[in-house]
Amino acid sequence: MTSECLLCQSPVNLVFYKDGEKTFCCAGCQTVHQILATQQALNNVSEHPLFKQALKSGLIANPRLLEEINSQKIGEKETLAKLHLEIHDMWCPSCAEVIKLTLLKEWGITYCYVDYTTDLATIEYAPVHITKERILKFISNLGYRPNFLQDPRQQVLNRTLSLRFVIAAFFSMNIMMFAYPIYVSFFNEQAEGYAQLFAWLSLIGALPVLTYSAWPIWKRFYTGAKVGLWGMEALVVLGVAAATGLSVYEMWRGSSYVYFDSMTVIIVFVLLGKMIESKVKFSAKDSIVQLTRALPRRGRKKNLCNKK
Repeated sequence: MTSECLLCQSPVNLVFYKDGEKTFCCAGCQTVHQILATQQALNNVSEHPLFKQALKSGLIANPRLLEEINSQKIGEKETLAKLHLEIHDMWCPSCAEVIKLTLLKEWGITYCYVDYTTDLATIEYAPVHITKERILKFISNLGYRPNFLQDPRQQVLNRTLSLRFVIAAFFSMNIMMFAYPIYVSFFNEQAEGYAQLFAWLSLIGALPVLTYSAWPIWKRFYTGAKVGLWGMEALVVLGVAAATGLSVYEMWRGSSYVYFDSMTVIIVFVLLGKMIESKVKFSAKDSIVQLTRALPRRGRKKNLCNKK
């Protein structure tokens, strides 16, 4: 039976890869198609960076892909090394599969396992044939961000997140103190002048929280909006933007009905949740890596049967 690959339009004489009514010429085309479908990027497939890089590396339009991978053999006397990476920006399990297939095609890589749930990758390779830098470059060319688990940039990122949280918490507590005179002015007309002053102080205190502390939230929202994925950050940005816009509008009208205290508290709790999530996730990854490194590379089978 002759058909056509849904991704690369190559002729398929024997259908080995099917996903429902979809036909593919190889495992690489099927995996890349799943990734692009998840990203909703099937309108102009040939111009997508992932499609171009996969085509260049021979991952797609290659019916003999798995045969080539299985034929990659390294001599038994070759010295092998293991590389443990943390890979960011993976969308779905198909992303892990496409990274695995790409690396296994390279001469010198004997084993590759990519876990989507933990963002961890374990790669076994022969340093005489391929280097760490080349492995990282292959992954980066596919559009993902590989990092070493002990990368100092990860520690700097954690410290930066902690600093953002401390700044947000400090200004948030002060803004909540400024809110007391504003609330009093709702019941005492003589305090209206003080309410305007503390409303402006609240706005000034909210600026560092909105700009520096909330920057990761804004960035994550923008990244998701580009590909049409709306996560938790979209709700946070919507609430913070509405509270800020309404507060500024009320101040422009001469009113003291502002919501900077509630807005900054939301950012504080979101950052606190991110800190806890980052710490727990990193702890789990570190435990998995320690267990993996503790495994022996070789083992011997002892025959306990008595020979007669």
